[in-house]
Amino acid sequence: MSAAHQFDVMSSDVQKAFQTALEHHRGGRLDNAARIYRQILSAAPHHADANNLLGVIALQKGNAREAQLLIERACSSNPVVQSFQINRAQALLAQGKTLEAAEALWAAGSLD
Repeated sequence: MSAAHQFDVMSSDVQKAFQTALEHHRGGRLDNAARIYRQILSAAPHHADANNLLGVIALQKGNAREAQLLIERACSSNPVVQSFQINRAQALLAQGKTLEAAEALWAAGSLD
């Protein structure tokens, strides 16, 4: 990513940065998306969507423990988002934590 496309999220619109990261993520440019999500989180550590989607990238790259920690931060920031609980369950399953994954899915089902 060129310097012209980097975000100083301390002084720019975090939502704009998030939309750009999301476009990279959807386009399969995971490293670019992750870099922007991290910039967002350094300015707004409790940004639930950035934590969740950075966790999804970690899971996509095979780092289930990191994914779990990031997604759990998202769940803590916004516990009523069903997709966060589902992503948490996927990270737990990837680590062989079946019972915890089932509990996360149960929580997700109760949010419907």
